[in-house]
Amino acid sequence: MLMRKRNRKVKLTNRIGSRRNKSLLVAIFCLLGAAIWVSGVGVSQPGEDYLVASSDLSSFTQLTDQTTHTITLDLKEEAQHYIPAGSKMASWFVSQPVRAGQLIPLSAVTPSSIMTCTPMKLALGMTLNSSIHKGDLIDVWAGESSSTEASVPVQIVSSASLLNVSTATDALSQSIQTVELCVNASEIRAVVSAIAQKLTVIAVQAQ
Repeated sequence: MLMRKRNRKVKLTNRIGSRRNKSLLVAIFCLLGAAIWVSGVGVSQPGEDYLVASSDLSSFTQLTDQTTHTITLDLKEEAQHYIPAGSKMASWFVSQPVRAGQLIPLSAVTPSSIMTCTPMKLALGMTLNSSIHKGDLIDVWAGESSSTEASVPVQIVSSASLLNVSTATDALSQSIQTVELCVNASEIRAVVSAIAQKLTVIAVQAQ
């Protein structure tokens, strides 16, 4: 009987000690976590805010809160190649296409929108390839949609900047894709002629 009582006392003592050790460890970890959190409060991330394109930007697009957002990065020696969010250039115009999510390069902006071409809209007979994005350069071809005689399609626009793309549904519930292009002055006549003759217009990525 005496041996059994001693064993029970030893087991009970071990359990109490184990609980105390666990509680002590938990308290230590909590204190360490609190110390780490307090030391991190008020410490800012290294780097500077830079402009990033919110969507695909075509040439002549102005940099605004709608077309760009900011991201904090530590670019080190590469910082001189991109536009800081607080600089005067944050409201300039892009002079070349910039893809969505890309940093805005200094080499891709200009203080004013100097358009050397004319924006024109064209309804396409076939939707653009999925690899084509706003800002890309595209060629436009036009041809007879139905003719009793064999007709050869002709190129009416060469390397035009794609300013915008929109899709609408007509009265027959068919989807019609319309593109807005920046067309050179020498090509305006051919574009207007294609529209007047109701030719089928196809746009492809410029080679």
